[in-house]
Amino acid sequence: MPQGGIQALECMLYTMDWVNDQKDFLPGIKLGAYVLDDCDKDTYGLEQAVDFIKGSISNIDDGTYRCPDGSSPAIRHKRISGVLGAASSVTSIQVANLLRLFKIPQVSNKQRFEYFLRTVPSDTNQADAMVQIIQQLNWTYISILYEESNYGIQAFTVLEELLSKNDICIAVKERLTKDSGVAGDSYYDSIVQKLMSKPKARGVIIFASDQEVAGVMRAVRRSNCTGTFSWIGSDGWSARSLVFDGNEEQVEGTVSVQPKAHPVEGFDQYFQSLTVQNNIRNPWFTEFWEHFFNCKWPNSLMTPYNQQTDRSCTGQEVISPKTGYEAEKQLQFVSDSVLAFAYALKAMHADKCGGIPGLCSKMKPIDEQCFSTI
Repeated sequence: MPQGGIQALECMLYTMDWVNDQKDFLPGIKLGAYVLDDCDKDTYGLEQAVDFIKGSISNIDDGTYRCPDGSSPAIRHKRISGVLGAASSVTSIQVANLLRLFKIPQVSNKQRFEYFLRTVPSDTNQADAMVQIIQQLNWTYISILYEESNYGIQAFTVLEELLSKNDICIAVKERLTKDSGVAGDSYYDSIVQKLMSKPKARGVIIFASDQEVAGVMRAVRRSNCTGTFSWIGSDGWSARSLVFDGNEEQVEGTVSVQPKAHPVEGFDQYFQSLTVQNNIRNPWFTEFWEHFFNCKWPNSLMTPYNQQTDRSCTGQEVISPKTGYEAEKQLQFVSDSVLAFAYALKAMHADKCGGIPGLCSKMKPIDEQCFSTI
């Protein structure tokens, strides 16, 4: 798992630990988490949501899981009272469509979904900020590349309307495929050639995620047009190493739009103290360690992060700024999401339980199979 994803997960766990360590914050109640990796794919995220909801509403063994001897395992079903995530708007909306049917609240990045809350400002705000930047630069003719997803399409719709209102014309508008594995070099080369065909429009807005933009930047390098364009970037890519590693010259001078966020107090020290040995609760940490230090942990499974190296991890490596650690800029929103649930439970406990520790009967919904404390 890349550094950004692992930091977001650890920030959630770090905030959850903080809540659980506060005396009398949630008397007799401890927060816990059931964590899934959506692999940044909306369809996979939806499949996983179906699985944990199925486990929440049924204690019946449906035969999905079997032990090597053919017997049924003892499965502890996860009863979920709330969901944090996903990181992307695309996956969040897919999951929200399902969660609303079971009245499970979700905090992510509240228009159509009554159980959906956000901590990150709406992407519409980014589009508005981009247009204001274009006006300050006195550009009247620009191009737009946007991701083939709800994240990109909604942003493009807002951008197109705002640009029209401000007499700014669009030279090229291209939708980038979400599956960068399918889109080869020739696809991105054609995108860059379309941009090059409009020599008077050298300002380009890109509203997409890092994988798609990395493909564009590599095509810029192959086409020998580095320095030709001035990029305005969205939060989906403008601070991601996948884009700028190896493409430093291509992205130089980019103006990016990011939601304002503050550092999570104490998180840097916490994260830099983690090792594979002391962080056994995070099943993805070994994979992160191999990726971060370009080594293979003894007896670990083969992954894309360790198959290209012959170097063995010693366990003595240290996460620090000197070895490449840099805190993600938007971890505050992860922490805020955990605290939103924690304070809601705190208020509910104070209102329903009359000072009695633990989950009192009034906190338990009628259908206990559907909901419980995280």
